[in-house]
Amino acid sequence: MRDGTRHVAASLAAEVDVRPGELAVDVGGGDGTFLAAVLAAQPQAHGILFELDRSFDTIAPELRPYLAESRCQVQQGSFFVAVPPGDVLILKRILHDWPDEKAVEILRACVRALRPGGRIVVLDLVKKDDSGKGRSLDVLMMVLLGGRERTLTEFRELLAAAGLRLLGQPHGGGLLSVLTAVPQAVA
Repeated sequence: MRDGTRHVAASLAAEVDVRPGELAVDVGGGDGTFLAAVLAAQPQAHGILFELDRSFDTIAPELRPYLAESRCQVQQGSFFVAVPPGDVLILKRILHDWPDEKAVEILRACVRALRPGGRIVVLDLVKKDDSGKGRSLDVLMMVLLGGRERTLTEFRELLAAAGLRLLGQPHGGGLLSVLTAVPQAVA
């Protein structure tokens, strides 16, 4: 996972809108490789790496300077229970691991954790349809974890079920797209 993230971290981090002074929470952020790239791209932002269990020995070397500077902290917990409050909650390759019901549960926990004016950023593969790119990954996710890859329509439905709406169109390049969502009541 770390190697795959390193290849796309800088370009994807530049696509995540974290404004000066905002707190970004990398939900299920693994070893913090992607959060380190977000903090590098947004020098006035702060971050939380939120993961089930993370000891200092398993944290990415790229994140350690931000911990030392107090621009970042590590919190442990389950995204099925509660997520730390933040302005930008990042879900990179999280939702594809889960069936719709569990994905909605994760998104609802994120909605509860959003600060006023906050947003949820989903970085995931967006399938064009049920053929071609993503089909083999879709089958793999179903067999291994019960999850799946989703089309844009399916992402919109998933977000709506959690009380969210998509802002604009997905953007980004390569395999992963960046989808930004806000609570439905936000104009």
